Order: sequence, then C-alpha cells, then structure tokens
Amino acid sequence: KESLRGITCHVVETKDEVEGITMKMWLHEDYGFPMKIETTMVEGGTSVMDVTDFQVGGLSDALFEVPEDYAVTDLMNLLPSAP
Repeated sequence: KESLRGITCHVVETKDEVEGITMKMWLHEDYGFPMKIETTMVEGGTSVMDVTDFQVGGLSDALFEVPEDYAVTDLMNLLPSAP
C-alpha cells in the first residue's frame, strides 16, 4: 500500500510479455478506482494518468437529461457519396 495525496492505495504492477508494456496502478483502497496509472512502452516512452480531484457522492439527475436542442442526425446524410 502507498499513500497518494492522502489517499491509501493498493499498488499493482503488471507486464505484458508479448507487447513489452509495463503498467503500475494505484487503486483507491475503498473504491478500487485507478487514481494513477503509469504505462511504460517497450520503446521507452511513458504515459501517466493521474487523478487530481476525486469526489464521492450522488450525481444530479440533470446530468442525465436530454438537452432541449438535441437532434438526431443521420450520418448517411453527411456523406453525399455514400451508397
């Protein structure tokens, strides 16, 4: 276990032997949510995803309402040469 910005996390490391990718993840102790992920490619590049704001609580029902100006668009109409 490690502390990440005051949050206790389980640390998991894994390696894809075929692709040569290694990944280290810090998972929130209570929720299992990935708080940080470091991925290292075989070529040497590294990408980092780091959660800086994590809040637990209910979401407003308004977040799931369809906007008034919502419109369905047929993608075939956007491609004039489509069969």
